[in-house]
Amino acid sequence: MEIVFDVNVDANGNATVTQTNGKAGSGTKFTFKSSGPMGADAVIVFADGSPKELKPGEPHQLPCTLVPLEQPANPKKSRHFDCGHMVNGVFTKWGAPQGVLRGGGDTPPIGGGDEK
Repeated sequence: MEIVFDVNVDANGNATVTQTNGKAGSGTKFTFKSSGPMGADAVIVFADGSPKELKPGEPHQLPCTLVPLEQPANPKKSRHFDCGHMVNGVFTKWGAPQGVLRGGGDTPPIGGGDEK
């Protein structure tokens, strides 16, 4: 199964994330792509505490495909990622349109991989 996230970045640097519906399971691929006038510069960073396969804290240039877990296990939980771009080598979050949480999103619940 594949779940696709589209990070659309408008001309003002505001990001909106949409995803295809889907349920994560063993071997699910998460594909992140970018669109919009400023989408070519988009990167994502997974939050600390994410499975090591998602390389928490490390910027992933879009587009990219990640397979976070081969063997889901409990507890199952969503994994948060932030959307942004690199400014002088430092990850900086995109803004967001009014009424939308600032650039980022969450995966469907996936399990396991929490060990450091």
